Amino acid sequence: MQAQVPPYLFKETRINLDSPLSNSTVILRLPVPGASTRAARTQKRPLATEIALTEDENAFKSKHLASASSIYHRLHHTSPRSFHWRVLEDGKALSITAVDVCKRENGPENPLTLRLYFSSPIRSGCIAFADHEEHDTLSVLALTESNHLYTLTLRPDSFSRRASTENNVDDWCKIYLSTAFSFKHPHRLVARNPGEVLISLHDGGLLRLNRLPGEDASSWKETFYNEGGWAHGLRSLIPFQGGNTIKHGKVNIELSAVTAIAVPKADIDGDNYAFTVSLDHRIRVWNLDSGKIAFTGDLLGAEREPNDLGKWVLHPTQAQLIRVFQDDERTIVVTFSPVGAGEFKFWTMTLNGDGTAELIDMFPEIILKPSHPMAGDPMTDVWTVADFSATLHNDERGKLSLWVLWKNNITYRVQTVDITLQSANNTSSYWKNGWSAVATETVPQAPLPVILSSDPEDATEKWLNYILYPGKYTTATVETALSIYERSLGRPQKISARGNKNLSERICALIGSSIPLSSSSNGQIDYEHFKTAMDAQWRRFYRLIVELDKQRGEALALSFDADNQLHVVATANGLSVIRECSPIEELYFNPDNAFGGKSEALSNLISAAATFRENFNDVLQHSCKAQLAVQLFQDPSQTDSEHLQSFYDRCNFAGQIGDDDFEQLLAYFGGSFKNITLGSYEDLFRAMAGTEDMAAHLERYPLASLGRKVAVKGVQEIVELHRSVCFDQLVLLAFIEGEIDQKEEGMQLDTAAVHRQLINVLKHLEILEWLLKTQISISPLKTERSETMTSISDTQKPEEFKIITVFEGTVNHLLGLAKDSDVSNLTALTKLLGRVCDPNSEIELQPALIQAFLLKTEHADLAVSFSRFCSQDPFSVYMQGRSSLAVKDLSVAATYFKKAAFGLGKLLPSSYIPVSNAVTAHSEIQATDRHSSGLLNETDWNSLCGGLPSYYAHIASLFDSSKSHSYVIDFARLALQFLPTHSKVSPAQSKKDTALRADLLSRLFSSALHTARYELAHSTLHLMPDAAIQKSNLRSLVYSLCENSAAAELIELPFLGMHTMVDEALSHKCASIVDVNIGVPWHKILYAWRIRRGDFRGAAAVAYQQLQKLQQLANGGHGKDLALWSGKQNTAAGNDELDTPVTRQYLQLINALSCVEPGQAWILAEPVGRKNGVVEKRRVITLEDARRGLQDEMDRVEGILRGRFSFVGGGAGDVDMDED
Repeated sequence: MQAQVPPYLFKETRINLDSPLSNSTVILRLPVPGASTRAARTQKRPLATEIALTEDENAFKSKHLASASSIYHRLHHTSPRSFHWRVLEDGKALSITAVDVCKRENGPENPLTLRLYFSSPIRSGCIAFADHEEHDTLSVLALTESNHLYTLTLRPDSFSRRASTENNVDDWCKIYLSTAFSFKHPHRLVARNPGEVLISLHDGGLLRLNRLPGEDASSWKETFYNEGGWAHGLRSLIPFQGGNTIKHGKVNIELSAVTAIAVPKADIDGDNYAFTVSLDHRIRVWNLDSGKIAFTGDLLGAEREPNDLGKWVLHPTQAQLIRVFQDDERTIVVTFSPVGAGEFKFWTMTLNGDGTAELIDMFPEIILKPSHPMAGDPMTDVWTVADFSATLHNDERGKLSLWVLWKNNITYRVQTVDITLQSANNTSSYWKNGWSAVATETVPQAPLPVILSSDPEDATEKWLNYILYPGKYTTATVETALSIYERSLGRPQKISARGNKNLSERICALIGSSIPLSSSSNGQIDYEHFKTAMDAQWRRFYRLIVELDKQRGEALALSFDADNQLHVVATANGLSVIRECSPIEELYFNPDNAFGGKSEALSNLISAAATFRENFNDVLQHSCKAQLAVQLFQDPSQTDSEHLQSFYDRCNFAGQIGDDDFEQLLAYFGGSFKNITLGSYEDLFRAMAGTEDMAAHLERYPLASLGRKVAVKGVQEIVELHRSVCFDQLVLLAFIEGEIDQKEEGMQLDTAAVHRQLINVLKHLEILEWLLKTQISISPLKTERSETMTSISDTQKPEEFKIITVFEGTVNHLLGLAKDSDVSNLTALTKLLGRVCDPNSEIELQPALIQAFLLKTEHADLAVSFSRFCSQDPFSVYMQGRSSLAVKDLSVAATYFKKAAFGLGKLLPSSYIPVSNAVTAHSEIQATDRHSSGLLNETDWNSLCGGLPSYYAHIASLFDSSKSHSYVIDFARLALQFLPTHSKVSPAQSKKDTALRADLLSRLFSSALHTARYELAHSTLHLMPDAAIQKSNLRSLVYSLCENSAAAELIELPFLGMHTMVDEALSHKCASIVDVNIGVPWHKILYAWRIRRGDFRGAAAVAYQQLQKLQQLANGGHGKDLALWSGKQNTAAGNDELDTPVTRQYLQLINALSCVEPGQAWILAEPVGRKNGVVEKRRVITLEDARRGLQDEMDRVEGILRGRFSFVGGGAGDVDMDED
């Protein structure tokens, strides 16, 4: 018996089965035995979907809680190697998922879960898995209640590509029905390999099925074994029911029926054996080659009186009773007798020459009865051994570890003890005092959210963060609780049903709708009552979640992964991976164990601080947490002592902590605070840092699906524990600083140094906590490796996303388990988690790179939220600028970019500095090792470290991409300002500078146009070295000025050396205009441009061109009415009736020609259109022609106004419309 409560040396990490990938479950309906056609037997296409929502507790149990579950580890193939299987929906559904801890081969990810539906429920204990030695396949053998043996041959790509199981179910699913099952009832099934199956029968016999050579799994050779050997083979074929039977279900089972079967991995001296335990409490060894029983004996090696046999009958449901192991020398058998308190036995097998064998008790003098986990509590309920595992030590010969899974209803515990096979004395000692236990929780259950009147965070936000914390509860659990909660309100299930709203929105809508607003006595809304009612409804909803979640934790099996040396508990809806405790966990979970020396002092320090803070009331707890947030982002101008004193004062420790609390704290330290030393805190920080040998294993296996989940949940647990311990110590330190006189107490504690280290650790843990609780939606293409995407790209639609934590996106790829390490993964996993939580480890958490990842994955809001963790080094400031720019906070972004400029941009390229200084100059940028999660390309990096001109040009391009043109102008001008103009550079650098200058001028000009800063655009235009680009941009400037009603500014701009190009640009527009009455008045602008430059004849030419187009419109060329060109305003009194657009245009022409010498007062007019189908010739227009034309036009208008006009083509005969 155990002499004391076993210490907690191991820790379980519970993980959920939720997949980060939506629609990751592939539903397949297996063929129905006896179906007449192929179409009736198989579905055409597998259905990839999410499991439907469950509306009540019964549906939740059926859909999500397994009745049987375990993990199968393949022996011959490794990618994937481990498979988690579960039997669901009353035995009709089998779920299989790949759950490797690490990837030992390059290959695709396996994100899919196969959910296979049988036409008849699977028999309890009649499912087995096997691995083919030659072919990379997984064989699943399941015997249904209709007695059909299903053999499923699944390839690895079945778990990575949905199409792999499409339209070929009949190829990988075979069905066999034994005729013997018409009168014999199967009870247990095991598989020795894909081609050999053993089935125990109700009459005590065994049925051996062997795959026929050259046949598939639809044909088997049947061999029957019975305790009588071959002579009784005929009897086994006859229905028989003896007197010694036990009722199980609808069948009377013989007491000699086998309830547990174990087969060794290899043959024993050339023969194949099977080890069984039957209901009559006997162990039998079957020689499968000879068909005889080699050994039979009592499970405990005792001789039983016939009258006592009834006391030792086993229940038919007990199947985990025997394990077989082989080493180089012997075969070891471990058995467990569940009768009474239960007892283990360890046997070694020896073969006799006559074909028989002996099982020799290795410890005949020792009674190996385990004590249940609560042996010291007389009020505890009954605990039973549900499963056990025995593992041989690889590093110590002759030593074995026994792991025991205890159950009490849905609660379970795991304990372990070492067995020395070669020493009975050591085994006896270990059995009494060498047990160790597995801790199930990191810290006591996190306190529920507390709603305080002074708390700015409302109940909804607190409860949402608490319930939806990643990995805390499964989505199915919360969805079912929400459905039950809505039905309890007496409402139709509309709000909780999935729609366009996500889960958190539906929860808030439903709980918010259940609380009516009430008024206080003064008629105002009673907000305090509303907050109280809201909190009450959240607690009601939370209790439903807890009750559902408890059922998920029922243990079903204890699985051992020999390759990874890890034990995993398979529960009804989850997995629990067992690892070693970290140093802090070991101290935390064993406060009463006397470790002695430094460990005892450190344990006292941790326990005292934890108890001290636990006694605080809710208000003081809230004050301490608020002050902690201030401490983490503190003003660096204050000293550590000032921060501690500020913590003490603002939390009002003097008024909140009573004498009883002080005396209790003092008692922890033996009546004196002088026992709190700097050495104790050094031991604490050393324990938190973990081991330092992880960096030596540079080559590691990357984590696979199960390993990543364990890493996330394990880091969550350690972060939670370390934050709690450090927070406790910070509170204790502030109390000591404020109330204890160290000289008087004889203390020698440097509180400032301890505070500094505590804050450093807490900052690191705060970053980790943020990464672990913040979830993002991300495309699988952005997180998986290329080879993975090649294999599953055909199965994932573009709109599919993975829901992961930021930790998984930024840190998980850095984690792995070392190859060829002497340290078992039981220990290595904990060391790995500890290194992640160590601020000084090789696994760095650079906030700037995390921000880069968030920006790359288009989560700019989270990047801004994460900015509070960033340091003030140049690259971090730059990334904060990128984050602000992504959320369009332009002024803040510009400030950050300018602040980072002289840290990043001061790094000049090698052509500007001596080679000897190059390494020093680039030291800052090399600190990031050019990693940015793909946000920055090589050009961006070169810009960042290429000097101020390149840096500012890079910033200008960023603003240009976001169409923030005013900031493009600012940074482009800064870049041009710092761009060197001297010629003392290499030709190559000079070429780069020229290209950079051209790019900057182009951006500056374009942004100036977009912001209507035309003077800046004009001045920039003159700086452009390329004539073709300059001409193109000149036209853009001219057209922009004209089209934005800034023609007056165009006329005034000097355009030195560009007059001709401006004139050409305007002339081109004038030539292309058809209707001069609408749109931009290009002719008038060109007329004004030429007048302003003294080109009167040119102005006259454009005026005459406009005149021609007006006359063309007026003469009906486009069917225009007279009112459109006459300009006559009938309603405006006093207007000159002869003032029309045409007459005014004549006046402009006359004015322009009047400004030149009489001998030069002419222009050469180009024809505008055709007359009578013939293109007119060019002709000279003089000043007199213009005046004559004006007079003729005025006469014509006057005639029209008086009612006289000529017909088209008419001569002198006019018609007077006023004659009547």
